[in-house]
Amino acid sequence: MAAVRFESGVKRKYKFLSALEQINHDCVYNLKPSSASPGVACSAAYWAIPYASGGGGPVLVSKIDAVGKMEPTEAPHRCVVGHKAAVHRCAFSPFDDGLLCTASDDSYVKVFQVAGALEHRYCDVEATTVGAHAGGARELAWHPSAEGLLLSAGASECCLWDVASQKKIAGATVDAAVHAVEWSYDGATYLASCRDRTLRLFDARTGAEGWRCEPHGGSRAFTALWGGPGHAVLSAGSAQRGGREVCLLDARKASEGPVFRKLVDAQTGELMPVYDEDSSVLWVWGRGDTSAKHYEVDAAAATCVGSNGSAARCLVSRAISIAACLRCGCPFGSFHGEFEPTPPGFGPGFSAI
Repeated sequence: MAAVRFESGVKRKYKFLSALEQINHDCVYNLKPSSASPGVACSAAYWAIPYASGGGGPVLVSKIDAVGKMEPTEAPHRCVVGHKAAVHRCAFSPFDDGLLCTASDDSYVKVFQVAGALEHRYCDVEATTVGAHAGGARELAWHPSAEGLLLSAGASECCLWDVASQKKIAGATVDAAVHAVEWSYDGATYLASCRDRTLRLFDARTGAEGWRCEPHGGSRAFTALWGGPGHAVLSAGSAQRGGREVCLLDARKASEGPVFRKLVDAQTGELMPVYDEDSSVLWVWGRGDTSAKHYEVDAAAATCVGSNGSAARCLVSRAISIAACLRCGCPFGSFHGEFEPTPPGFGPGFSAI
């Protein structure tokens, strides 16, 4: 390697050099997401993220195949605007790719139909108010099998809404702020991860509490997910002696505590888990992490082990691109039989009426 020497007091034309930035043109860059929410909402046609642009709580919406640089002058026109405070969570309906719901600090839960927007001007889409939470709305989850049912959570309650009529049809009172909610596979119950370190199970129809437990010994927020249609519950949070961990619980005897626990690393940030039912793989990562960790979950054996499997196995099978999998070096015949059980369909099993 050749050495370069700069003499004191001598001006050089190329003294300050920098390499050209290598840009991946298959992605969207120059985004300014809001610090209030780390989550990205996706459907088979759109994706959305709370955005840091202007006042209120704008949410940037884009088509799933749109790539390239997001220009600062273009971003405001691609944002739906209907809140007066920061948006904490947004989610697309599993049965309508263009129906977006948002929960904000201004207490309101609202829906937007972005499918009819002209020339990507989502700023012109009108908002419909579904309901409100005292102290702000924090979390959202669409019902997995019933069309038009939406679960939202605030500082002291969880509410089940009929989106079409904007009416509350069920609810549960909680004595702690809810950090995350998750429906069971059949939609009969839901989990609520609370700020007081408790995980609670509620009946969707009556709002009665089935059980509660403390899956993690740490004081930081955690998130729990269902591990498929069985009784396995997966949770990612902070360990009692520091670090971050994942654990596995049996919903039939959750009050006895986790049946399996595994330390992820020694970091302190909040973990964000995603579970892929088709491949039984749990993905976890946190803010600022440069890589994601994944674990193969065996609910029958009550274990969760590290995996080095192909990332192609964690593709969402409802919107899977066969061509993209072939580019990953995974022939269609080699993974077609591994998507078990059959993934959820595009149509609802029943409606809220």
